[in-house]
Order: sequence, then structure tokens, then C-alpha cells
Amino acid sequence: MNYFTRESRRGIIKVLGKKTDKKICKVCKKNFSQKNYHVCQTNNFNVHRLRHTCKFCYNEDRNRRRHMKLRFPKPKECQICREEKILYVDHCHDTHQHRGWLCQSCNAALGHFKDSIEGLNEAVKYLERNEVE
Repeated sequence: MNYFTRESRRGIIKVLGKKTDKKICKVCKKNFSQKNYHVCQTNNFNVHRLRHTCKFCYNEDRNRRRHMKLRFPKPKECQICREEKILYVDHCHDTHQHRGWLCQSCNAALGHFKDSIEGLNEAVKYLERNEVE
């Protein structure tokens, strides 16, 4: 496994990849060195992975979501499944407009379909065609 060490608020950590690696941000499409990416999840060997967005885009998005939490009242239940769970801000990643409040499962489901109505409609058709009685 290829990793390097890096200083972090948690002390010295292992990060997947090489210290000289560069990466293209998923949002701004700019090429930055690994130093411009926050670390996130760890694997079973306690090696961290870098986020897909640079720290500049990540911080901008995080601040936007924090602002939405203050601006838009939170309902008691998820706006899709109607269950009372911990709710998270849902927003359009293209326009940055607030859409509502969703539980983690529903928010992840929309993300897996890339927020595509066509994709969701195809999933509904699939379930209807393959309904088990």
C-alpha cells in the first residue's frame, strides 16, 4: 500500500498516495497538490483518503450549508420518507439553492441517482416491472 505521512489537527497521519501527487478538484476542475485537500475516511489500516473536492470548494460548500441551516426552518420529519430521523440540508449542487431537509438515507439515494429525475423514474419503472407478489 502506497501512503505518506502528513501533519493534521489529529497529529501525524498516514494518507493514501504519494506526497507529490496532484489531484483535480471535482467541483472547480483545478489541479492542486494533495496539501490543498482535506483528509476524510480511514480504511482498516488507519490510512486516510483525501476528499474529492479541494479545501477551497469544500469550505465554500460547508459555509453555504451552515447558512442554510440557520435560514430555513427544519421540519420534524424527512421530506421524502416522512420518518423522524436526524435531518440534513439538501441543496442543488449546480444552483446552490436549498431544496429541503432529508434524512441520510434519502439524501444518499438522491445522490446515487445524481439528482436525476430521469434516473429516479427509471428506478420506479424497474420496481414496477419486477414487483414480487
